[in-house]
Amino acid sequence: MAPQGVAVGDLSVNELQTYIKVLRDELQVLMNQYGALKTARERYLDSKQTLESLEQCKEGEKILIPITHSLFVRGELGATDSAIIEMGAGYYVKMSTTKGKDFMMRKTKGLTNMMQEIEKNVHLKQQQLQIMEETFQQKARTAGPPPA
Repeated sequence: MAPQGVAVGDLSVNELQTYIKVLRDELQVLMNQYGALKTARERYLDSKQTLESLEQCKEGEKILIPITHSLFVRGELGATDSAIIEMGAGYYVKMSTTKGKDFMMRKTKGLTNMMQEIEKNVHLKQQQLQIMEETFQQKARTAGPPPA
């Protein structure tokens, strides 16, 4: 962003181009972060839904166990009142389905809050970028063609 104390209108065309590029790069990083958080949130919501469906099943019931999103193996359901929950960073904990759902909701809420903060930052950066681009266009028009 422009140095503090310097009006955008006081920047040269080259400086404006530099700041525009920086803002675009920052926006791209924020959008990538937002996408990653959204994917993580969807995974936690899917896990919560799976725990909810587990509560409706009976012990000994035949099921398909997801190994990946497209690979399943046959299995038999054991206890339906608990599950092994991935806590993150490769750590797993056995807990009741109720506690597991609560954990998923806390994680989902935290991710949603982070996404909202990123949305605010994206909106701010977009406004700054628009101001920089408008100023750049005005200066480029008034400067005329570069000397030959």
